[in-house]
Amino acid sequence: MTTIKQASKKICIDCMGGVKDPRANRCRNCWNIYYRKNPNRAFMERNINWKGDVVGYNSLHKWIRRHKPKPLVCEICKENNPKQVANISGKYKRDINDYQWLCVRCHVYKDETVYNLKTMKGGKS
Repeated sequence: MTTIKQASKKICIDCMGGVKDPRANRCRNCWNIYYRKNPNRAFMERNINWKGDVVGYNSLHKWIRRHKPKPLVCEICKENNPKQVANISGKYKRDINDYQWLCVRCHVYKDETVYNLKTMKGGKS
């Protein structure tokens, strides 16, 4: 005689109702309520993927663009619309005050890209 084992039904940890997804601990309704009440649940140090100061160049610039408010004009020339985030000190650390919003023209001159291109192409410097 074979016995049929019934699947154990999961119970929501909040309302004690049934949970359809076997991987979940909350029913859909309680899950929505929980995540609306805790909007910062996966941010910064609490996130398992947080790397702190050991982060790459592109990821750091992306983080700065998200967290540093963008002004209406370039921080150097005060004329053009800023499009790029530039590092001030040359040390790429996670410090918002170490970056500034610049227009493309000011960023090129600040990094001396124009002078480097002239010397690479054999132009007069």
